[in-house]
Amino acid sequence: MNIEKYLKTERTFIPTVVGYLVKDNSVILGRRVKVSNNLGPGLIAGVGGKPESGETNEEAFVREFIEEFGTDKDGNIVCKPSKFESSGTITYLNVNNKYDFVMEIFVCTEWEGTPVASDAMEPVGPYAFDDIPFDEMWEDNKLFLNKVLYGQIVQGTVLYEDGKIKEYYFES
Repeated sequence: MNIEKYLKTERTFIPTVVGYLVKDNSVILGRRVKVSNNLGPGLIAGVGGKPESGETNEEAFVREFIEEFGTDKDGNIVCKPSKFESSGTITYLNVNNKYDFVMEIFVCTEWEGTPVASDAMEPVGPYAFDDIPFDEMWEDNKLFLNKVLYGQIVQGTVLYEDGKIKEYYFES
């Protein structure tokens, strides 16, 4: 299966968002503790998830940030994003399951408070841009993360089969 052939099949695309906290040429990431659909338990990733009904991608990013990095054990909001912008979109095609995603990427350069652990994610880092633990992340992060951290806008498609990247292309 290749991207061109796969895109001709009947698919439903789920919108998602991901964001990376960037300051002083370093990035704060999160270790996934609780995951939906068994996607990536224990992996390091950005904060994010799916927009709720009626939410824009920007609203979803703010909500996910607060849920995953900004709420203390008593339910108080202790950290929230204050400046972020879109850095592109990646379409994920998954041959072996029904989950295809269109993910908007955000880079957050300012936030109020200090990120805290939640039931879903534990903050890790900060990591210098040249010291990101790609071996503990989704395989595709190697293809785009440094580009967006250094300010590029990316557009891409990644085809996964049997849990591995089979084909991809990026415009940047």
